[in-house]
Amino acid sequence: MTLYSLYAQRKWDWNPIETKLAAVYLHPDLTVDSFSPSEEEIESVKSEVKGCFNQMLELEPAFGPADIDKFPKTGTDFDCAWCRFQGICKPDLLKTEQS
Repeated sequence: MTLYSLYAQRKWDWNPIETKLAAVYLHPDLTVDSFSPSEEEIESVKSEVKGCFNQMLELEPAFGPADIDKFPKTGTDFDCAWCRFQGICKPDLLKTEQS
């Protein structure tokens, strides 16, 4: 939820510490949990997002070719739908989708 306060900061120039966040649960009973994030929570979320982003870039660069050795075959065709290596390991799949 704290990440939403950072979005509000960027989108509308809101102070994330002054942003009131609310999680509304409808089941089994209506419950509302609301809070304003602390500076520590905001810094923690920023750090976590940056870390996740850096991990993604280690696996696959934003530009240029990806390293196929970092993406072992799973043997599950479901994973092939989004994979950038279809043309290498399953060229017939690409021909079927383009038809």
